[in-house]
Amino acid sequence: MATAARAIGSPAPARDAELLSRARRTESGGWVVQLTDAPLDLDNPAHLEALKRAYERFPEIGRRSAP
Repeated sequence: MATAARAIGSPAPARDAELLSRARRTESGGWVVQLTDAPLDLDNPAHLEALKRAYERFPEIGRRSAP
């Protein structure tokens, strides 16, 4: 997981303070990030916006970055 975290540009404290406030580090060096306070609800516009921001910040997730 640490390799995957490095590959997507693992969270940077200065840039990712909002994400890190709801994140925890795994034993293997990866990150688990809770995007919303409540369970993710794709019918909730605020939740969709949080998901969109995460994908914009980490375009490598889901192969959204240029090769």
